[in-house]
Amino acid sequence: MRPNPPPGRVPLFPFVAATVSLAFLCLLIPAAHAQDPLPPVPTPQSDAAPLLDPTRPVTRITRDSVTLQWYTATPCETRLQVRQSELPMTAWRPEGKKLDPWAESAPGVRVVNGPPGKRTYHVLTVNGLKPGARHFYRLFDPGAKPTAQEKTWGARAPWRREYAVSTQAPAGRKTVVRIPVKVLLMTNVVNVTSGKGSDGAYPAPPAAMTPAELRRVRDEYETAARFFFVNSGMRYWVDFQFFVDDRWQRWGDEPADAAGFYKGLPVSRSYPGVEFKPPGGGTWTIVDTTDLKRHNDAPVFEERPYAGQVEQAFVRKWNPERERWERINSGGGTFGVDGFPRGVPGRSQYLGGTDISWLAVHEFHHQMESEGRFSFAGREDERIVYNHPAARAPDSPWNTAGRHGAHYDVMAW
Repeated sequence: MRPNPPPGRVPLFPFVAATVSLAFLCLLIPAAHAQDPLPPVPTPQSDAAPLLDPTRPVTRITRDSVTLQWYTATPCETRLQVRQSELPMTAWRPEGKKLDPWAESAPGVRVVNGPPGKRTYHVLTVNGLKPGARHFYRLFDPGAKPTAQEKTWGARAPWRREYAVSTQAPAGRKTVVRIPVKVLLMTNVVNVTSGKGSDGAYPAPPAAMTPAELRRVRDEYETAARFFFVNSGMRYWVDFQFFVDDRWQRWGDEPADAAGFYKGLPVSRSYPGVEFKPPGGGTWTIVDTTDLKRHNDAPVFEERPYAGQVEQAFVRKWNPERERWERINSGGGTFGVDGFPRGVPGRSQYLGGTDISWLAVHEFHHQMESEGRFSFAGREDERIVYNHPAARAPDSPWNTAGRHGAHYDVMAW
């Protein structure tokens, strides 16, 4: 468990940031270190001039070209495959629907060769790319032995795993990395057992969430999305898309004497088997946006898969001292994008009685950290900072105790 749309061009990038070029993600959200005099602040960059960083695998990005550098396990030709698409090869499909976008017969695959000869250090510029589009590539490395994880993310000998880079937008526009996240809001959930008094009577049912309250919840998520957009130099848009299950649902077992409103309520999909299970209070499922009532733990096929999801149940518990129904607070729990090739998105779960925008930022930041881990952000000096600041410890080789201010400042990294 560790792990309103912005202005300008927001096309073409509906998938997991594990396939997003480091030049767009990590370059603009730099890591902080305790020795840094002051944490640098990401600043908006236009697409008028090339993006340059000689320390990264993708060293130069223009509107119609990219330059890459890499080492190979043994001397070999400088060569790569490239294709333009909105779908990574890791987008999960069930048997009968599986595709290999890199197959020889697949349309749009181009092999780009460098200068003659064999070498271990390679530099190659790929020209003729479409502006403002996502381009996937694989590097030629016949001497490499892909790990199981690399195979999961697209490595097929003699090619390394798939990565992606997005070209700069046409004149007057800006390329923005869009991360679609499905958010399931279970707005009316009640802990029936908590309402039973010593005399065996139950209080009047709680009021359902109103449209105005739901609008405020959505506003909280939009605040979180703006936080990421601004602090990425206006490059990273978390596109929270909402799905509302407004049925009355039960949190916990149904009492034997439940009657009337309280009898026969379906159990919430987030109920973990106990009243509260840290850190988020509940459990995780995989949301099928075509059938919100279905409790599902299996991969869901989506033509345009979501990179992440959030499950939030608004649980009411009876407070006998105040004689009213109150929403339960919680922390949050998050799994990263490790399972994306198997049809499992990054997943966060928490309850509804909290500071929603803060918790949405904090928990989705953990999904971002995982996205970065699969996007070349594997070194301490280039990663997305883990947002539980701590000094270096024997069991944690990375220092996350930078010169940060409030926790929101940590989450800006």
